[in-house]
Amino acid sequence: MIIISIDKTKSEDDGSPTIELTVAEAKNRDVIRGKIRIDNKAMKAIGVSTGDEVEIIGKTKTTAAIAWPSYPEDINRNII
Repeated sequence: MIIISIDKTKSEDDGSPTIELTVAEAKNRDVIRGKIRIDNKAMKAIGVSTGDEVEIIGKTKTTAAIAWPSYPEDINRNII
């Protein structure tokens, strides 16, 4: 599983690739399907492809979601 760390102090040091992104408001259709939108540059940095499961570590909780390409208006904004 790939880790996306929202809080650097909570990231796990198990050798998995990590990146830090900011959480933005999700669209309902993505939330219902358990998807997070990540731009292609970030996906390449952590070695994931569309449909891969990723772990998201936040300040107070950890969750998993399915990686999906970001919307065109969100490219290069470092958000999920």
